[in-house]
Amino acid sequence: MIQDTAQSPISQKPEVKRSLVEKNFLDRLWDFLSSGQMAIWLLSLSALAVLMGTIVEQDKSPEKYVRTYGPLIAHLIQLLHIYDLYHSWWFEILMAFICLNLFLSNFNRGEKVIKKYYHAPIVMEPSYFKDAPSKIVKSVKTGVHEACLKLENAFQKTKYAFRKEQSGDSIYYYAEKGKITVWGSLIAHIGLLLLFVGIIVGHFTGGYFFGRYIPPQGFDRTTMLLPGQSYYIPEGNFGFTLKKFVARWNKERLPILYRSTVAVFNKMGKDLFTSSIEVNHPLVYHNVKIYQATYAPGYIVGHYTDLNGKNHTFKVMVQQGSSMFFPVHPGKGKEWIGMIRNFIPDIVFGPDGQVGSFSKEPYNPGIYLMLVTNIKKMPPDPKSIKKVGWLTKSLTASYDGIKFHFDKLILISGFEIKRDLGVPIVFASFIVIVLGVILTFYTPHKVIRAQVAATPEGSQITVAASRKDREQNYEKEFDLVQKVF
Repeated sequence: MIQDTAQSPISQKPEVKRSLVEKNFLDRLWDFLSSGQMAIWLLSLSALAVLMGTIVEQDKSPEKYVRTYGPLIAHLIQLLHIYDLYHSWWFEILMAFICLNLFLSNFNRGEKVIKKYYHAPIVMEPSYFKDAPSKIVKSVKTGVHEACLKLENAFQKTKYAFRKEQSGDSIYYYAEKGKITVWGSLIAHIGLLLLFVGIIVGHFTGGYFFGRYIPPQGFDRTTMLLPGQSYYIPEGNFGFTLKKFVARWNKERLPILYRSTVAVFNKMGKDLFTSSIEVNHPLVYHNVKIYQATYAPGYIVGHYTDLNGKNHTFKVMVQQGSSMFFPVHPGKGKEWIGMIRNFIPDIVFGPDGQVGSFSKEPYNPGIYLMLVTNIKKMPPDPKSIKKVGWLTKSLTASYDGIKFHFDKLILISGFEIKRDLGVPIVFASFIVIVLGVILTFYTPHKVIRAQVAATPEGSQITVAASRKDREQNYEKEFDLVQKVF
């Protein structure tokens, strides 16, 4: 904060501070909670907490923590809720104490600003003007009243607001401009307070307070849906149904489109509207944001033609690393089991018959199909397991007159569902902090004190610049005072 170099006025008595013994418990508690020492401790603890939250992976299974850190440390991680640190009870309490410290210190700072700059003394001791490092002294033959009018005219031309007070045969002036600058530091600290408030609101996990349950103000969860499936969000009193998911890639296998078409419905199940969700274009409704987050292979859909020429559709859920089964009715009373032994998202065939995946994207999916032709004996006799071959959208395979086709791959759409009511507060805090910084460092605050004293020949005008920090330039003001006299 910019400090005023003004000395004590004649009428002001030295301020005597009460000792800690004279202060009551509430005064001492206020001083402790608003102290800079308390702020340093709190910020140090928060920095240590953030470091722990960075080192310890968040939202992992207890088994992973045991494998990584051992049983004892894993128990401490669970006990102190470090696995989800930013939603832990003690981190929220720490943020609350930081907010309390900032609030109380800002209150103290605002009180000092008001006392120092809005109730600054006007009448000053003679030694103030005598020792002022930057001043002009002018003696004129006019009376005090006329000299005051000219001085006030100079203040008005330089856009200085002034207050005056008479003491004996002299009239004293306190003139300033850019007074709002003195609030810059306080405004910046208020912005910092808003920042921590936003963090607390965004990470509040809910709980019982004075017998009343307050629900969480923010959440972040994910869900995976197939077309036709729905998800309900109780905090927003609405849900959505995935109608269609479209994923497209270019020839280089780079994604060019991920789009989910969803129907939003209310808590009564009534459809409200339909919307599309794409990457970086979330659906926002009731302060809830639904992002297009990911996708995964869902179902393999194909068909086969039996011995009578009739087509049969089969649908199998993709299970990476596991065999997938479906019934096959070839005709003539036979019953087989189709067995998909392998799923490759982007199949490619080598010149010597090797099979691999060109990329991880399901650009050109393929499956390897086998058949169990004798299902009466389980586990099946290896002789009854027949190889059919690879199927793709453009490649078919046959066995014993039965032709198999791979029609399409249905993808699962993944959504991230978030509500963080602290985000607007955090954005507002940055605006307030920037405003405080601009006021503090880029808005000039100038203070001039003047004395118009009666002399036998007329009057003497002494104008002193009382602010030397930041090398404020008062030449313009002094030149104008010289001219008017």
